[in-house]
Amino acid sequence: MKFLLLIILLFLDVPKSYRKGVELYNDHKFEEAEGCFKDFITTNKDDTLIPNALYYLATLEKDGEKAFFAFMKIYIKYYNSQVADDALLRVAKYHYAKGEFKNAVVRFEELIGCYKNSDLLPEATYHLSTSCRAIGESKKANANFRKIIRKYPNSDYAKLAEEELPPPSYKYAVQIKSYKRKKNAERLGRKIKELGYKVVIAKKKNTYYIRAGYFESEEEAQKAFLDLKDKGFKNIYILRKRCRD
Repeated sequence: MKFLLLIILLFLDVPKSYRKGVELYNDHKFEEAEGCFKDFITTNKDDTLIPNALYYLATLEKDGEKAFFAFMKIYIKYYNSQVADDALLRVAKYHYAKGEFKNAVVRFEELIGCYKNSDLLPEATYHLSTSCRAIGESKKANANFRKIIRKYPNSDYAKLAEEELPPPSYKYAVQIKSYKRKKNAERLGRKIKELGYKVVIAKKKNTYYIRAGYFESEEEAQKAFLDLKDKGFKNIYILRKRCRD
């Protein structure tokens, strides 16, 4: 668990019951650890480590629903504590495990929005994506998978996100000519249209690009390329554009 051992090292005045509870927890002596944490909470009601102790106890709760409410209580009552983001993540993952994907989406988005510096953001964003996909929001899911890859490229979840994304698809066009003046581009566009092709006039900065297409396959684009070349168009080429969902 993050930060908890660090707290022990940094704060020499940590109450003995809490310190002992952490040691027993890390030694997998969970029943004894539970007793220590409960004792700590009873005798140190105003201690800043109370949320941490409650978090430990929530992780030890065997009843899933009781654990859910314990984590929810930590999040609500100790919103600014060091364990609040962890607790909210557990709440969201509980909804996901129960198949309550819409509720999971709400909670994952809440975590991402409220705890912008949390080290749990890659994991939360990944589970948000899978939750969105589960309720049929594939476009939103894929956008968040790409967000993980872009923002957290070195995380384990970036690799998982890459596996979740569908293989890229492309559409094709024949790039014919470019003009600085829109009227000239439109004039050529009408001529291409008269030849039976769909026309795209794309603007980039101050230049207008005239294209025939888009075509669903490279084969269709190749056929159009050869046809337009036979009709006298020079310096043309096939343009491939990646599709986004």
